[in-house]
Amino acid sequence: MSATPLGRRYQNVQEQKAGDPRLPRWLRLASLTHGKHRANGHASFKIGDVALVPSTIDDRTGEICTRSRQRVFETIQSAIEYSLLAKGSTSRYLIVPPHAIEGGLG
Repeated sequence: MSATPLGRRYQNVQEQKAGDPRLPRWLRLASLTHGKHRANGHASFKIGDVALVPSTIDDRTGEICTRSRQRVFETIQSAIEYSLLAKGSTSRYLIVPPHAIEGGLG
């Protein structure tokens, strides 16, 4: 018996997971991408937007602690290693692997 290739995933649910601090940073970044991608699998962002996803909040001050560019790059690479993002993903253009999607907005 073969698995059916069809299924429905709601992008807004995936996007909401990106804000869950209980999840690993690489999974939050992948969730953002899966929640925002267009039909071509690409999700584009403004400079600095992606750095906010794996950020943390200082419990004492309430200050948002964004990740350095190097840490964001490492987080993207981790998501690529887990096959949740495609090679070529950057902090401006995150790409869902072609085997993982069909369709999307626009």
